[in-house]
Parts: sequence; structure tokens; C-alpha cells
Amino acid sequence: MGTQVDLVRQEFEKNRYNKNIDTSFSQFVAPTLPSASAPPSVQEFFQYYEQIFYVIPKEGDINSHRYLINTSEAYIGASEQSDELKALQEEITQLRIQLLQAQTGPAQVIVDTLSTTNLNLPELPEIPNLDIPSSFDIKISGDNQLGNNQSSAEKRAKRKADKKMLKTKKERRAQRRANRKERRARRKANR
Repeated sequence: MGTQVDLVRQEFEKNRYNKNIDTSFSQFVAPTLPSASAPPSVQEFFQYYEQIFYVIPKEGDINSHRYLINTSEAYIGASEQSDELKALQEEITQLRIQLLQAQTGPAQVIVDTLSTTNLNLPELPEIPNLDIPSSFDIKISGDNQLGNNQSSAEKRAKRKADKKMLKTKKERRAQRRANRKERRARRKANR
């Protein structure tokens, strides 16, 4: 049925083993890994950046889009505000000065007119001289739109409350309709 196989075991002495058997790794060559200290090229950096763009948080002191903007602006010497924004701020300052002057001007004319007439009027209080600043500090945040300072959670809560109120109104309206129909049906039945 089967064939008999004789197994022969060859043994070496401890001293002769290393002389007869090659114990070095000559068949396997270690793969060459890129050096961890070599930074990626500019092209590679932007490829990586495009891949993880939406994973990077918008705000934060480090590892965020805001951090990239701030460090880049500091490096290239860009100002925090564009020239157009500065021009708009200066225009706002001028308009505020004009508004203050327009508001205090008519009151001063009335006081001057009344003081030159010979009417026996009680002493009028003196209008204080308002110090109008030469410039106003305006900081515009890119996150808030035109004074909308509500957080996302507050907005969600308000929308939820509005939906609930609308649903309640609809339910009341439906109930009133149902009540009217029921009354009409009773009137017809009583006739």
C-alpha cells in the first residue's frame, strides 16, 4: 500500500554549525524607506493639503485654517485687513463724524437763537461739546453676518421653537375646522 521513507537527521556540533550554515540574511534586502527627516516637496505638500482640506478645522490656535492664514500673513508681511476694508472703515468714520455734527448742529442753533432774543426764558442747560474721535476702531469678524451674533445652537433652538409654534397653530386651526364641521352637521340634523 504505502511506501516506506527513511528519514535521516543530520546534526552539527555547536562549533561547526555556524561554519556550515549561513545565518546571515542574504536573500532578503531591507526595503529603502524615505527618510523621515526629508520634508515633502512643495508640490507634494499641496497635494496632501488638497486631500485633507476639509478635515482641517476652520478655527484654532494650531493645526487649523486660521493658523495657516495667520502664519502666512506674518511671513509675507500682509496686513490683517485689506486696503479696501481700510478704505471702508475710513468712510464709516467720516460718516459717523458727519452724523454727530448733524445731530448736535440744530440744537446749537436753537440755543444760539434763544440766547440772542430778549425773552424771559429760564436758563437753558449748556450743550456739552462732544469730543469727536478722529477715527473709530472697527473689527469685522468674518463669521458674523451684519450683526447676527447668535450661535448655531441658538439659531437651531429658535428654528425648533418656531416649528413647534407653527405646528401648534396648524393643529388649532384643524381643530377649529373640525368643530365648525361638527356644528354644521348638528344644525342640519336638527332641521
